[in-house]
Amino acid sequence: MATQEPQEAETSYAPTEVLPLNRIKRIMKEEADVKAVAADASYAAARATEYLIEEMAARAFQFTLADNRDTISYGDVAKSVSQWAATEFLRDIVPQRIPLSEIIKRLRTSNADAAAAVNGDGKVEDMHTPNGDAMQS
Repeated sequence: MATQEPQEAETSYAPTEVLPLNRIKRIMKEEADVKAVAADASYAAARATEYLIEEMAARAFQFTLADNRDTISYGDVAKSVSQWAATEFLRDIVPQRIPLSEIIKRLRTSNADAAAAVNGDGKVEDMHTPNGDAMQS
């Protein structure tokens, strides 16, 4: 019996259908003015989305490696989105997390600034935190 030599894998640009084309087409049709979507258009959108996800994951993984970890975290993805110009449109969807201490510091600063302002009837308004506690100025 003859042994077969292992064959090298061929590079293929055939559709991988990682993302379902019907779903991509349905999303594209949700735009009010779109009446129909050609098959090649949904394929192009699917492939572009796959490439975007692959590149975003690769960039996020660089942050993962820099922190000596092997699991991509939300923070890694958020950093990659914030630092890659191509994903500027995603910055509101994937914001970087802000520690609670930073949020409190920002609230105190903005409330102190607002407390210094005078309202329409000439009285200084009392400022409060979101939980109802009075702010010290």
